Amino acid sequence: MMFYLGKNILQSHLEILQPVTSYELFQKIATCNEEVKGLIEKLRRVRSIDRKAYDTVKKRLPFFTCSEFSNGLRKTENFIAAHGLVLDLDHCLHPDTDNEALRNKLKADARVMLLFTSPGGDGLKLAFRFQEPCPSPKAYSDFYKWFASSFARQYGLEQAVDLATHDVSRVCFLSHDPDVYHNPDSETLEWQVITQLFNECPWEDTPKNGKKDAVSDKNDNDTEKKEGIDPAVYTEILRKLNPRARPKKTKIIYVPEQLQNIAEPVRTEAGRYGIELKEIRDIHYGKKLVFQHGVNFAEINVYYGKNGFTVTITPKSGSNQELGEVMKRLTEEVIWNLTQIPYVQKTLTQNVTIN
Repeated sequence: MMFYLGKNILQSHLEILQPVTSYELFQKIATCNEEVKGLIEKLRRVRSIDRKAYDTVKKRLPFFTCSEFSNGLRKTENFIAAHGLVLDLDHCLHPDTDNEALRNKLKADARVMLLFTSPGGDGLKLAFRFQEPCPSPKAYSDFYKWFASSFARQYGLEQAVDLATHDVSRVCFLSHDPDVYHNPDSETLEWQVITQLFNECPWEDTPKNGKKDAVSDKNDNDTEKKEGIDPAVYTEILRKLNPRARPKKTKIIYVPEQLQNIAEPVRTEAGRYGIELKEIRDIHYGKKLVFQHGVNFAEINVYYGKNGFTVTITPKSGSNQELGEVMKRLTEEVIWNLTQIPYVQKTLTQNVTIN
């Protein structure tokens, strides 16, 4: 999994985030430079004295995010996909409790990729990775809140978990913890489990005015009370999100029409360079393409949304980053050529408009 590192949160709308591996992030937390160490020490000294000074010092720390943004600029409109999430457990470490026992209990959870003490010194940060990147901000937010609640209940940390950090652009400030825990082979989370718990897509936005469409309600019983989701549904959701429970194997996967005829042109173009398209898999809002060149392989995901096509490299363990970059660029070129030719455009989709 790749994380995206920044240096100045006050200039994050201008700063290009740098991709780093989980191991590189682990090293930065375990052995950060003297400047960061000094800021962390100062932060922990002023924590209970001056909240304003605490916030000022904290904003001078480097930061990272699990979300990928086009051009590396952390803006909501640039969002591509979230590759994981970070849980905040605030004020869960106390001088009069066995903090090591809590850390060991959390480290034993196979889903935890990174665990480290927060910059303030009295909390913990836990990073998790997704099985597939999540391209929907609303789906990410829904899954984050449900997973955070479930995880907190499992470990009796309901008072510590921060449920406000559920938007895709949220960052985590870098900390210093020589005892940081890293599990590069952690179990992945399936954010798509949310789609299995509702009959309709849970990230379908509610109208801003909060009113339902009158057309959708025309057949409703006039006497029926509209009081949201039945509590029994919430109970079922929580049961299914139990960390030991396995989600259903059968998934409802939505692939946009615009992606149905992408694979074969990519296969043909890759073949010109002796690269084989070994596998094509449907994923939510996209297609996963797996390529083989000699002993090397790479995976890319192709998505289609309101901003058009997006191609991302999947940081699969053992994959070749260089081959992934080649196939990303090749696929982008194929898509560009397809959407510029009227005849092929009709084969690809009838909804693409060339300006």
